[in-house]
Amino acid sequence: MKKSKKILAIFSLVIILFWFSGCSKNDEEELKGKVIAELEYLNLKIIDMLNELNNISFNTYTVISEDVTLDKETQDKQGQEESGQESTEGKTKQESEEGGQSSSTTQDSGQQGAENEDLINTTKMVTDSTLAQDRNNIDWTKIKPEIELVNESWSLILLDLYGLNVKDETILDFSSKLDSCIIAIKNEDKQQSLTVLAELYSDIPRFLKEINADENLQKIRQTQSYVINAYSLASDMGNSVIKDNLKSAIDVYLEVMSDIDYNKDKTYKTNKIYVLLNELYNSINEKDSDLFYLKYRSFMKVVNEL
Repeated sequence: MKKSKKILAIFSLVIILFWFSGCSKNDEEELKGKVIAELEYLNLKIIDMLNELNNISFNTYTVISEDVTLDKETQDKQGQEESGQESTEGKTKQESEEGGQSSSTTQDSGQQGAENEDLINTTKMVTDSTLAQDRNNIDWTKIKPEIELVNESWSLILLDLYGLNVKDETILDFSSKLDSCIIAIKNEDKQQSLTVLAELYSDIPRFLKEINADENLQKIRQTQSYVINAYSLASDMGNSVIKDNLKSAIDVYLEVMSDIDYNKDKTYKTNKIYVLLNELYNSINEKDSDLFYLKYRSFMKVVNEL
């Protein structure tokens, strides 16, 4: 009897430990999914800031709103042109009214003119051209709030990273780089901002590796990191480091393409990314920064959708 009770107690303990172990594992997987989403947020935010430093947009069109003032005389004229009709009686009445109005004061005429004006809001779509952008006219008022948002988000993300046992040195390294980004953007130093943002981005694939995220996701972000390193130096297309980084990007991305299971339902998109990456690499030969930025935009826009 005592033996049966002992066995039952041991069995119950095993069940309890197994249940808690399962809960712990589920919590960890949930936290891991949360961290991957947070790293995706950092991925998009850092790329947005890098793009804004060269006035590059992934949007095809920009909607512009304008206020147009239309006076009463113009409105009447347009209405008459559309109808194509105006009676003689109407003309006579208008002439009579104009005669009566001639005795009014200049002040009354001005007030009436103002009352006869309508303000109309119009919108139009303008194509976003990468080649037509002024690389030196940077809107720092857009970039500064974005780095502040990243800084606020980081104070929460790092806690989740600690929860997944990411190394202290990796987390502290990101924090240090983030501080450098904030200073460079505050000082409106374009080249330094490009450099430190590229360094900041390089920690994203490191985080993904340490939390054991999907290997292909790690490799795709590493590919992007190499491309971003090259992009940060593109104001000087004679820099050999640009070519080295793009060669490394191609080598890493080839590992993604060699995964048959991963590519079976996305072959077209992965092949397209590979072609665009090679076009970016080949553009180096022309030593033209604007051409490089155009090819960079095409590649990054598609790879972000993978």
